[in-house]
Amino acid sequence: MAVCKRCGCAIPLGQKGCDICDRVAGGPSTQPVAWTPPPPPPVEPRGSVLPPAPGAPTQPQALPETSMPSLPIIPSARAPRDLGRWRAAHRWAWRYLATLGVLYIGLGLLTALGPMPDYSSLFGWTAVVVGASFCWFAFTVRQGSLLSISMAIVVYAAYTVAFLNAGSFVIFRVVILIGLGRAWLSMYALSQHAKDEPASPPAQTLAA
Repeated sequence: MAVCKRCGCAIPLGQKGCDICDRVAGGPSTQPVAWTPPPPPPVEPRGSVLPPAPGAPTQPQALPETSMPSLPIIPSARAPRDLGRWRAAHRWAWRYLATLGVLYIGLGLLTALGPMPDYSSLFGWTAVVVGASFCWFAFTVRQGSLLSISMAIVVYAAYTVAFLNAGSFVIFRVVILIGLGRAWLSMYALSQHAKDEPASPPAQTLAA
């Protein structure tokens, strides 16, 4: 006795088909179902970007260039009023040091050679040396040397302390020290401004 492969019922001997499957209408079809492969994915030309699949993680979009913070490469120029004030303080400093140096040399020679008495004992040949140093400081300060004006301030402050110990009136010298300090700051600002300025392109010569 054989068994039906579709419903599992027994098939009598000598019979090819199952009685139940042949009688029931709408039974399973005896025709095999053909398998059809899925269509191939579309091929995009080179250089084209495929749209992202739904649900796939997307990369963060780049910010536009206008939203990026821009860093200044060249600092903004100083106001002409500030530059003029700094140059005026620098000019006053080297001119005052030159005048002071000539004055100290003159007073030192007068007190050292005898025509004028030295009541405070702060002149004489010492004043000549100090006056010569002030003249040298004036020359180098005119060239923009911060070291020279710093040394001039130290020497002037030491002489101010000496005058104070001798019982002299030093209020005017304190005011001059404040002015020299402001001149030092002005020279420093001018040096920084000169470093910040862009270098001018070299002049081009025309070939004959």
